[in-house]
Amino acid sequence: MANLTVGDLAYADTTAPGVFGWASRAPVLIYPEHSRGLLIWCIIQGLLLFSHSAFFHRGFGKGTWNLVRIVSDMAALGLVFEASTFLHCAEYTGGVGVGGGQCSTMGAAGIVQIVGCSIFGMIVQTCDNFITFERYQIVCDRGNSSTLHKVLSFTYYFVLLDLTWWPFSWFWNIWYDMGSDEWIGYQGIFAAWTNFVSYVIYNLFYLSRVSYTIYTISQLDTADKTKQDLLFQAKCAFAQNVFSIAGIIFYSTAFIESTLWVEGVIMQNVCLSLGCHLCINCQFKFFKPKDYTISSSSSSSSSSSSSSSSSSSSSSSSSSAA
Repeated sequence: MANLTVGDLAYADTTAPGVFGWASRAPVLIYPEHSRGLLIWCIIQGLLLFSHSAFFHRGFGKGTWNLVRIVSDMAALGLVFEASTFLHCAEYTGGVGVGGGQCSTMGAAGIVQIVGCSIFGMIVQTCDNFITFERYQIVCDRGNSSTLHKVLSFTYYFVLLDLTWWPFSWFWNIWYDMGSDEWIGYQGIFAAWTNFVSYVIYNLFYLSRVSYTIYTISQLDTADKTKQDLLFQAKCAFAQNVFSIAGIIFYSTAFIESTLWVEGVIMQNVCLSLGCHLCINCQFKFFKPKDYTISSSSSSSSSSSSSSSSSSSSSSSSSSAA
């Protein structure tokens, strides 16, 4: 990756008041030329996921939208726009901008750092964490998670999964030079380690609960369609959690000095958007475990009633014969 020095033309606008944090950090997120193919694929993947969602739900008309589709489509389009910002400023042969691309330092800071990472990257991550919790709530808590659980989950997510990276990429740059050695060191601690560990714990907790639910449902002595639908939902939730964990592993590699791989930032959202898309055919409203319980109870009652009826009928026949 080509890096320009302070005396180069592309750095001419770094002295503007209140913007030095974004400017000095801009070269860190310029993708090397060999990554252009990956970024183009990310754009194609996002468009394919969005198109498949439209095909699956039969268009964009009234009645085709549900919560899962909205979240999944936002994740897919977030990937498209984030990859587009990275591609716009990526290095290319003959590039004279920062990092060997076509953008000036402040241009790259605004397009990649603020729009790409802080807005569209945040959208994709929020979609992923929302689906992780909602899938758990429907599959494991029968859609009735306690208020305390919801508050604790949101607090954990916002403090340990958002505030450990978002301020570095967003508003702290107004007051602090996020490109300085000191702050890059802090970001290594928070983004690479605190965020990574917290993200993995968050997903492993819900993954373990979903896994137990899969086991429990599979042990039920019935083979009706509702059981199959519940198992399918649970397996989708399981796979989505696995993709989420894979994503944070990729992301962390972009900030650990020994494994510095800037492509890890976009690869995280490749994984997250795929994980969200796995759930597009599982609406949050349908096939809740409590519905299955009611269905099973009704079935048992019906069966009992039928048996009683049969017994009464037999008794009556015997009396008549006598």
